[in-house]
Amino acid sequence: MKTGMSKKNLIGLAAAATLACTTLAAPAQLQFVSTDAWGQSDSTRGGGPFEVTPINQGVIEGLGTNGASTGNYITFCVERNEYIGNGATYNANVNTAADKGGLGGGNPDPLDTRTAFLYAAFLKGTLANKLASAGLGSFLVGDGASGSALQDAIWAIENELDSEGGRDGIRSQLGKDLYDLADAAVIQGGEWFGMGIGNVRILNLTDPVTGETKQDQLVMIPLPASAALALVGLLGVVYISRRRTMALV
Repeated sequence: MKTGMSKKNLIGLAAAATLACTTLAAPAQLQFVSTDAWGQSDSTRGGGPFEVTPINQGVIEGLGTNGASTGNYITFCVERNEYIGNGATYNANVNTAADKGGLGGGNPDPLDTRTAFLYAAFLKGTLANKLASAGLGSFLVGDGASGSALQDAIWAIENELDSEGGRDGIRSQLGKDLYDLADAAVIQGGEWFGMGIGNVRILNLTDPVTGETKQDQLVMIPLPASAALALVGLLGVVYISRRRTMALV
């Protein structure tokens, strides 16, 4: 009788270990120090970029970059029907999906791989170069029009602009260029093909007093080296166990 661990169980263990690694890095709270970080070029929709301070944080990538103060980072929202307040502090739960789904895309609404690509490139400071290499528009850090364009592209990808026509609802050509850049990155042969959401996550926010859900935000949390080694160790134990079982069959 075979008692070896199935491939499905092996994948499940790997996924559980990965989730545990991510949880280790999750910030417990964040405070919005500016809901108008770069100056909004069009306030009719609102949205990011926002500058936030992580509190009781794990490891967050992008601290002090893209114009953020030391220890802070820039984020964007993935929903349009929930809100946050300037100066407010919220509890934050790291997740791979928007917990209520926003205006479109399901409930919960899993983070789109194209959004992950754009936000990772943004935090790494490579977004402008990627656009230039593709012969597309110019993205400028600290520029309100650029920030609004990226927020619109994210909303369109996350189905938050469906009532305005999806991609056609993006207000600027730069926003459409960002959307197209992300589309090209995730198809076969693209630089983000097969990457999934990488280390980009969604923070599900709640009011610490009332428990009311707030507008979910983006964050990028690198896999800690110690956690990655633990994952490798787990897979090694499973592999050895599998080999031993097969030898007894």
